[in-house]
Amino acid sequence: YQKLSSLFPKKAVKQTDELMVQGGFDEINARTYLGFTLFFSFVVGMVSFTLAYSVLQETFIPLALASALVFVASATFYIVLITTAVNRAHEIEKVLPDALMIISSNIRAGMTLENAIWSSARPEFGPFKDEIKKISADSFGGVALKETLSKSVKRVRSQLYARTVKLINEGISLGGEMSKLLQEVAEYVRANN
Repeated sequence: YQKLSSLFPKKAVKQTDELMVQGGFDEINARTYLGFTLFFSFVVGMVSFTLAYSVLQETFIPLALASALVFVASATFYIVLITTAVNRAHEIEKVLPDALMIISSNIRAGMTLENAIWSSARPEFGPFKDEIKKISADSFGGVALKETLSKSVKRVRSQLYARTVKLINEGISLGGEMSKLLQEVAEYVRANN
C-alpha cells in the first residue's frame, strides 16, 4: 500500500493525514490508507469490468461502468474521512461548554490550569476526553500550555473550537483570572453552538 500511495501527490497525502488525525485515526498511516483506497478501488473496477464484459460481450459499457465504480469507491473512502472528522468535531463542540465549566471549577478549587484541564477528562466527554489527555500529556511533558492548545486545534475540525482555544491562549498571555474567563468562554460556546 505504501508503494501504491506514491502515485498520490504530497499535498493529497498531507490533506489525508490531517483528515485522519481530525477523525481520530492517528494510528493509521495516511500513505497506507491511500494505498489501500487505490488498491480496493482498482479491484472493484476490475471485478465490475470482468462481470459486465462476460454478460455484454463488448468493451465500452463495461469500461465506463468500471471507471465510474473506481471513482465512486475512491470518493467513498474520502467521504468517510470527512464525515468522521466533522462528526468528531460536533461531539467535541457539544461537550466543550461543560468541560470548560469543570476546568473553571477546578481552578476555583485551587488547581493549576494544567491540573484543572487534566482532571476534567471525563468518560462522558467521548472524543474530547482523549483530546484532553493529549493536551495534558504534552503539557506535563514540558510543552508550553499555549503551544499544546494550539496543536490541539489542528486535531479538531472546528472553527468554534479554534476560536475557543484562541480566547484561552489570549487569557493565558494576559494573565487574567482564568476561572472567570473560562466561564465566559463556556457561555460564548453555548451561544454559538
